[in-house]
Amino acid sequence: MAAIMNLTLLPSGHEHVVQAATFICDHGASECAGNSWEQCAIASYPHPQQHFPWFVCLERAALAAAGGAPDWSSAALECAAAASLDFAPIAACYADPARRQALALAFIARNPPQLQTEGYVPLVLVAGDIVPLGHNPQHLNEQMLPMLCAAWVKEGGAPPAACANATRALAA
Repeated sequence: MAAIMNLTLLPSGHEHVVQAATFICDHGASECAGNSWEQCAIASYPHPQQHFPWFVCLERAALAAAGGAPDWSSAALECAAAASLDFAPIAACYADPARRQALALAFIARNPPQLQTEGYVPLVLVAGDIVPLGHNPQHLNEQMLPMLCAAWVKEGGAPPAACANATRALAA
């Protein structure tokens, strides 16, 4: 599927600016820190095939913290090793407050307008349509593949093999 889709991660959620350099996140300063680490990884490694494994690893570390604040720098380092990425550019980016601020503003500016009307993140769009996750991101795989396949076919593409079951599910 990666060959036929454009994946864009925007780790900013409902983050917003309240003063020139002050950002507020729904779940506090730790969430803003996690967003900054993710923004730095994406800026350092812009191709999704590079940063996506790192991103998934970092999100798992956040979930493993079970409501507590994860140790973002340790998790970021471990995830860089797991994703075979050089940690130095990510760490240098995070260590630069001006760069973090510029990235946060850039990512917030790229948030889709649907984020303002939907009360949850992650917000996943396929061809501009919201993937109906509700408050359960576990539904992402169940919902997204059929929507990706349908969007691909609508644009005239021959669906890849991964779409075989999804296409049957859409027809049912």
